[in-house]
Amino acid sequence: MFPSFLKRWLFGDNYASLFVKAPHPAERLIPPELRPYLENHNWRSLRYPPYQEGYPGKVQGEWLMRHYQHKLINRIAGSIGLPKDEYQRYVEPILINVAELAHLLPASENHHHAGPGGLLRHSLEVANLTLDGCLTTAFDTAETPARRSTRRWRWNVAGVAAALLHDAGKAITDLRATDVEGKLEWNPGRETLHQWAMQHKLDRYFLHWNAQRHEKHIQASVALVSTLIPAEARAWIQGGGRDIYDALLDAIAGNRNPAPLTELVRRSDSASVRRDLLKGPSHARGGDTGVPVIRLVS
Repeated sequence: MFPSFLKRWLFGDNYASLFVKAPHPAERLIPPELRPYLENHNWRSLRYPPYQEGYPGKVQGEWLMRHYQHKLINRIAGSIGLPKDEYQRYVEPILINVAELAHLLPASENHHHAGPGGLLRHSLEVANLTLDGCLTTAFDTAETPARRSTRRWRWNVAGVAAALLHDAGKAITDLRATDVEGKLEWNPGRETLHQWAMQHKLDRYFLHWNAQRHEKHIQASVALVSTLIPAEARAWIQGGGRDIYDALLDAIAGNRNPAPLTELVRRSDSASVRRDLLKGPSHARGGDTGVPVIRLVS
């Protein structure tokens, strides 16, 4: 379930509009004689394990990012150093693509950023921390001043992109999203969660975590580069030198090498995880506890 305080923390005072307009499929299972005694959706706690709340599918990932993570994306826009037109051309499309893929997915089941929207939040936190590191790292000490200037902004974008994608593969390898009955399953290689939900007229989708998923997302994250980073942005990054693009790929993969960009993403990832876990179990495990309805009625 999503406790009310968690909904407000994640979605603000208007969180109800995302949920009230999407009636839960389990409501039909409540005997009529019990309904007068149940208010504020307390029926979700009638049994253990409780019903999954489910995730609203008819809202775009970009909308979620711009409304609920605007401070983080505004900080990237203000710090990355690109003119507005170049930022909109090379960086914004990556942010939007990642937001559409991540949607409201958690970053983990029971560890860090385990609540709704955790994967996107974690990715944006790592992107901000990595960008901070890029701004104070001398990547090209052996280059001429003119060459360093040309490459500086590309290093910043490469750092943000690598951070955004470092866990993106989890949407493919770590979990499955289905309708409440488990008959319809989202194919992330075909469409976004929002597109899938709209196509099948699903108010909510439900998650199923895959077993033995540890670190399987790494290769999937690298494979998503051509999908999440548009060709124009990839070409622009490589325009500063193939080594910057190679460093981006290494950083996503977390290759065990002393390369500066890989280390920046790794440290930023650890810092984001640590900060979230320090907030306590109400944040780290405040998400989608319980089981889908299908497992309770089958």
